This record gives sequence, structure tokens and C-alpha cells, in this order.
Amino acid sequence: MIRRYLVAAALAALTSSTAVAGYVMTTNVVAASGSYAYGSMRDARDSSNANEYIGCDVGTPSTGSAYVSCYAYTGSVFSYCYSYDANMVDAGRSISPGDYLYFTVGSGSLCSNLTVRTSSYDL
Repeated sequence: MIRRYLVAAALAALTSSTAVAGYVMTTNVVAASGSYAYGSMRDARDSSNANEYIGCDVGTPSTGSAYVSCYAYTGSVFSYCYSYDANMVDAGRSISPGDYLYFTVGSGSLCSNLTVRTSSYDL
């Protein structure tokens, strides 16, 4: 009886599939100066380009108006925008280290869009 269980366990071990970590998307930072930028913060950090980065800062200066400023650098192209819009400030506050960011730059370097994606494939 025990031998039967051992044989069954051995067969199950031999026929089981190997576990995998899941899909991983690699997104280097892409930027068009004065227009848009996107990329994964993890991929920017892991990039072979030692100068590549993307991120956003959120702050409240002495005037009391909270703001978000987003920036990206590909190693050769820099893109930047800022906003006092409460929804964009909230999006900036939601950013975590592995997130994918996308922002568009409007007139006067104001952000016209800020998208924050939190996904297992961006980790």
C-alpha cells in the first residue's frame, strides 16, 4: 500500500509542470521633449543606460496648493510637466516603485494627462 502511494507521488512529481513567475513586460523610458513620456520605473532602474529615469514628485509649497511634477529622461531626451489639478496630484500620490507611468505635456509644460499603471507584469 505504501509502495503504491510512493509510486503515485513519484509519477505526479515527474508529470507536474514547472512553476513560472508570470509575464513580465519590459518598457524602456520613451520621451518626446515637450510632448509625452512613458515607461516603467522598474525598467528604468534596471536599464543598461545608467542615465535613464522616470518619476513624479508631489509637494505642497508654502502657498498651500499641492502639485505634481513628472519627468522622464531617456539618456538623451528629457520631458517634464507639472499640474495643480487635484486628480493628477492624487494620481501622483498613488505611485509605487514598480509602476508604469505615462504623461502628456500641454501648453506651458502643464500636464494634460497622467496615467499610473500598477500591474504584476510591471514589477
